[in-house]
Amino acid sequence: MKKNYIVAFGPLLLCCMMLFSCGCDSVEKYGSGEISALCGLSAEKRLELVGAYDKIYPSGELFLVCSACTGKWGFVDENGKEVIPCMYDVASSFSDGLAWVKHGGGQGFIDKSGKEIISCTYRFTRGFSEGLAWVKDGGRWGVIDKSGREVIPCSYENSWAFREGVAAVMRNGRWGFVDSSGEEVIPCIYQEARLFSCGLARVEIDGKYGFIDKAGKVVVPFAYDNAQHFSDGVAWVMKDDKWGLIDNSGDFVLPRVYDIVFMSINGVTQVCVDGKCGFVDNKGTEIVPCIYDDTEYFSEGLAAVGSGGKWGYVDRSGRLVIPCEYDEVGTFSAGVADVELDGKWGVIDSSGKSVVDTEYDKVICFGQVGIIAADIVQSDGSVVRTYFDCDGVPLRQESLETVGTATDHTL
Repeated sequence: MKKNYIVAFGPLLLCCMMLFSCGCDSVEKYGSGEISALCGLSAEKRLELVGAYDKIYPSGELFLVCSACTGKWGFVDENGKEVIPCMYDVASSFSDGLAWVKHGGGQGFIDKSGKEIISCTYRFTRGFSEGLAWVKDGGRWGVIDKSGREVIPCSYENSWAFREGVAAVMRNGRWGFVDSSGEEVIPCIYQEARLFSCGLARVEIDGKYGFIDKAGKVVVPFAYDNAQHFSDGVAWVMKDDKWGLIDNSGDFVLPRVYDIVFMSINGVTQVCVDGKCGFVDNKGTEIVPCIYDDTEYFSEGLAAVGSGGKWGYVDRSGRLVIPCEYDEVGTFSAGVADVELDGKWGVIDSSGKSVVDTEYDKVICFGQVGIIAADIVQSDGSVVRTYFDCDGVPLRQESLETVGTATDHTL
């Protein structure tokens, strides 16, 4: 498995992940195991969806889809009906009842009926959060509400989404915070600032990180070389190249012993020490010991772990549920995961039982619709593709002219 380096401490990746977190909760819904409504459709309808769309992502009661023919984005409902046409260059899932879309060179927002609530006239926008969205006009950022009314003029050099009633903003190269009326409630004095979580925000002064409350009071001193935001009442901090876990008063829940930590997902964090990796929960308990060469995030209760060049899966108690015997593996979706052994791909279920034998050149698990596509490449370069359901029952076989170029085995 190629590591998905969602490193918690690269500024861009940290902020992207934080935008999808909810207050004091850890980043959510990653591999939650919820069964997609589309999986309840007939096999014929699900095969039709796989043929029509390259990508299918959940978005509340709708699904964000990318047309296989045009590469444009739209939405289907739980019956697989295209309710918002695939006409957008890019689109996001719905947030606060609106979805960000890009069309005709501009960016705007639509509602769940497909109505363009805010026209695609902005060069850059950010998704709605707490009823407000940042938009860029004339090289500066400001705020609009859901009617498109300007709430905060476009006067800031940079900004981040509203969370817990305030948003980080940059003015004259320094960061502070504004409230929803635009009042600067914490002055722009910090080298870096991001979102509030659990009532605290991670900020930087003179190369050191600490945490402030909404009054601007320093709660955790500027003593750390790096830090994550708070999640479930705890935060990872780093000093002298070692990471530990603190509570919201700044006291250590877990001492600084780890060399690398990643973003907390669903209350669990990947950690590494002395070249070995494991998992720690937000209570500071090492639920999977640091004995593996590599790890991946949990999905549907299982996480891929690597040892001696082979991959298997552990559960949240640390038990090795599926032995490390595969050369590469994917994450679980709809109860199955793709695995590779001796250059051939197949699919297993969460107990490790084979669903599709490892005899194919490529396997694609369309988790949102409960379909598996397995390809065998012929000597002339053509492909014989067999479709299975997630129980391994063959549904259909077809011939393709050439090998697809997709490298991601999971949709």
